Amino acid sequence: MKTPAPTSITSDQALAIATAFLEASKEVGLYRLTHFLELPEAARQQLQDQQWDLSNYASELITRAVGIILRDMQADLAAIAIATHDATRVVRTIGHIKETISAAAALVELGAAIAERNPAAIVKKAAAAISLAQGILGGPAPASPGAA
Repeated sequence: MKTPAPTSITSDQALAIATAFLEASKEVGLYRLTHFLELPEAARQQLQDQQWDLSNYASELITRAVGIILRDMQADLAAIAIATHDATRVVRTIGHIKETISAAAALVELGAAIAERNPAAIVKKAAAAISLAQGILGGPAPASPGAA
């Protein structure tokens, strides 16, 4: 039998699966406790082992979700750095009121997304700020974001 290719999951999906495994673990434990006296020793042990396995899998999924979030944030941080660099460059070099206000507004929207801790909005607002700034500047900044 051919092994399927690994599938990527999002942090939200990993957390949802972890929650389901934790709930299943809880239910197995409750069943074991509720029927403890009527269960043979081997069945009690098997249910206890299964409860621990489910709980451990949930813990691993939570760890994976946190790793996904951190990995995704690295890309967000790079986009934030580019967006702030480019928009700041617009304000510093263009000198037109309309473009300066537009660049500042894009940064304010990006800041709001960051303050809300909304990863989807951060990506969207960073991309919008980059696009706006690069459109005004006529292309990507020649210097690295760290040079701003």
